[in-house]
Amino acid sequence: MPHATVDQLALIVLNADYGSTVRDMAELLPATDELADAILRADRAGACRHGEHMAVILLGRAGRLAEAPEIVAATLAKQTDKEFVQVYAPELARMPGIDELLAPMFDVKIWNRARWSLIPACGGPKTLARACSEINKWPRGEPYERDHALKAFRALPESAAAPLLKAWVPKKPQRDILVVGMAATGSPLVADKLIECLADSSSKVVDAAVEGLIEVGDASKVEPLLTARKKAFRVGAARVMEKLSPSGEKARSTQDILTDLGLPIARRWISSGVWETFEAGLTDANLDDVELVLTDKSVPRLPALWRWYAGRKDPRVTPFCVKQASHSNAQVSDSALHALHNRGERDELVALLGSKKGGVRAEVTRILSEHPSAELAELMTRALAKEKSKATRAVMEATLEACLAASEVPIDELPLDATGRAELGARFARRPSGDADGLALAWSDGRALTPAELGGLLTALEDDAGLLAIRPNLDLESAGDLWQALREKHAHTREGRYGWVIRGALPVLARDRDLADLGRDLDERARGGDHMAAFAILESMAAHASSAGLQRVDHWARRARSNGLRERSGLALKRAARRLGITPDEIGERVLQDFGLDGCGARPWPHADREYGVRLGADLTPVLSLDGVVKKSLAGARTADDPAVIKTSKAEFSALKKQLRTAVKAAVERLEAAMVSGRQWSIDSWRTTYGANPVLSRLAQQLIWWDFATSTAFRVAEDGSFADRQDDEVTVAGPIGLAHPLRMDDAAAWAEVLEDYELIPPFAKLERSTTLPIGEEPTDRNVTRWLTRSVSSGAVRGVMARGRWVRGSPQDGGAVLWMTKAFPAAGVTAVLEFSPGLGMGYDYEENQELDELTFIAGVHSDRPHPMTGLLNQDVDAVVFSEVVGSIDALFAD
Repeated sequence: MPHATVDQLALIVLNADYGSTVRDMAELLPATDELADAILRADRAGACRHGEHMAVILLGRAGRLAEAPEIVAATLAKQTDKEFVQVYAPELARMPGIDELLAPMFDVKIWNRARWSLIPACGGPKTLARACSEINKWPRGEPYERDHALKAFRALPESAAAPLLKAWVPKKPQRDILVVGMAATGSPLVADKLIECLADSSSKVVDAAVEGLIEVGDASKVEPLLTARKKAFRVGAARVMEKLSPSGEKARSTQDILTDLGLPIARRWISSGVWETFEAGLTDANLDDVELVLTDKSVPRLPALWRWYAGRKDPRVTPFCVKQASHSNAQVSDSALHALHNRGERDELVALLGSKKGGVRAEVTRILSEHPSAELAELMTRALAKEKSKATRAVMEATLEACLAASEVPIDELPLDATGRAELGARFARRPSGDADGLALAWSDGRALTPAELGGLLTALEDDAGLLAIRPNLDLESAGDLWQALREKHAHTREGRYGWVIRGALPVLARDRDLADLGRDLDERARGGDHMAAFAILESMAAHASSAGLQRVDHWARRARSNGLRERSGLALKRAARRLGITPDEIGERVLQDFGLDGCGARPWPHADREYGVRLGADLTPVLSLDGVVKKSLAGARTADDPAVIKTSKAEFSALKKQLRTAVKAAVERLEAAMVSGRQWSIDSWRTTYGANPVLSRLAQQLIWWDFATSTAFRVAEDGSFADRQDDEVTVAGPIGLAHPLRMDDAAAWAEVLEDYELIPPFAKLERSTTLPIGEEPTDRNVTRWLTRSVSSGAVRGVMARGRWVRGSPQDGGAVLWMTKAFPAAGVTAVLEFSPGLGMGYDYEENQELDELTFIAGVHSDRPHPMTGLLNQDVDAVVFSEVVGSIDALFAD
């Protein structure tokens, strides 16, 4: 606007209305008297006004705001939250008639924090009356403007006292704001009203009244309340008198108040809960008075006073407590017993086990149970022999059980023999018996648990955790049958779906095949609304700690379609790995069963009176043979065969094929991910898994491995030794990993070696396509080659699931706008950003545009802020190739 006249600028100022940008625009204009005169002339001439905010800012900067009441009134009437009210409040306060301008602001039902900030400096009686009227209309709770009103009322001047008193209406929900205002004024006019508020039902009102009375400083009006009959006045007066004396300089000492008031009033004060007022002034000289208070039936239990009394070293305290232990008032009796306990008078407490009052015996038992011991167990045993009261017997039995439990050897330290089983049986028999009708269980030596032992075990499974240690002492077949019986019995109850049958009994009793049955539909249950049961089963399988259980958890962590089940499985796998001191990937390798195969990958398969042979084929599927002849399947039943045996044999072989197929698929996925991420094994770790397991060892023979110490490739021979390309045995120091074509100069030659041995890698390896930075990408910090292309949201989710990418933090509206993948071995994390984003359960758009791919230094679980990418040429070639290649594959025809 370089060529605009000052009058034209004035019109622009009065009509500019661009929200938050007005302040920025005003900074571009000079706040001169010439422009201020033009604005005032244009306003008086009736120029159209739409943007008074800028006019107020410029007039305020020029010190001319008081000359424009109509502009200020129009701005205030718009009820917008303008910052000028804080900046120009002093000048507004000098404006004639500002009280009349502000008052209408409290008649419009629109939230406006700005109006409250004007009240302390500009608000007159009319504005304050309107504000109080609005506050009295507010409902119970926390309105949007409450905090701003409180802040304003804490700054009210003394002149506001009269309007506040006139506006006071008792029982209004927000009345504490008015009391805060009265307190802020410090006016003697409000003293009587503040005293009245000491008995208010709202603690906020009482707190504000106390602060106000302290501010007023008139102790002559407060001190008479110390002897008031109403408790609220006594408590409030005590709080005020802690700060004031009659002269307003110093609080009277507690001892003086006690002396002046005498015991009856002191008793009333102490029972009012203002103990802190007296504790500092009490001395051993007050013991007689305190004892009278402690034994007064009309006074409620006084824990603080009892604690003070129990801490005295006076020799008469213990006899007094022993005597009061038999007091007819139960509160006095219990307090005396706890006082003895606090003084460490154990012998006196033990002697009171022989009291004639059952309540005393029960309370003594409860106190002693805080420190269970073998000595206490003997005391409880003798006391139980004499006890006749059912209620007291129950307390003593619970204490005896706690004492026995405290002195017992931990379950995981019991021997796996008859002695250990006998001790377990005795412990379970001592417990309350659960419902064991129709149920049975045997110890590992074949002896059946007695009904008392079984009932106690069921109760323990309901109540306790950590019973997994008893599993080796149980017959696992009968334990599995018991688990199935419990599952059927509680199938339609909470206990059977996600309660103690799952969380307590499953880890202890279930067999491996029971876990397999449970796991078949777990993903469907998690996606079909029964997710609580699915998650409970998952966590119990992880706690089971068997190979079968951890295999299922590992499977769901990789393959579950339910996001919740997949994420919880990953967490459960990490917890199990942390407990075992290994990584989650190592769990999947260590728990892989051998399927009964020997080191050569073969095993016999009895089938009625025939014995087939089973061996792993080139594709790691089981191959059947009979008398050296390969067979497609097991033979059917002959006349002499038992049909049930044949049926069972076929079912078990079918299950073997399915389990083996699942295990091989998981192992292949894990190996490919290991090659992509650059995972490394120590030689010892590798030999305990890939060198020992018959399935993993066959997989290892089909791949080319890499010695990171010498940067050389090698393969695994059939005898488990390491060989180079010429079949000469080599010594490998480690660490080792899978060879990637980008690390090898002789990939084609190694491909010929595998072909000569008729070994087929289970995934694309030596012929794997690779990609490197192109064009200007090497010196760039982002990869944007897909910027103008889009893919479906499902494809992005697929890359995330298959490639083990981690979903980014949800942003506004729940949209996920990036995903990350860390490569610990390379010390780098890939971040792929896309838009408009994936929804939490639904997608905002059908397609996603891939914005950019960035590689950042370090291992991150989410995108760091700020994010500085590495130059693409500095990124590990394998990491760059695998990440970019997996995204390029989305656009393949």
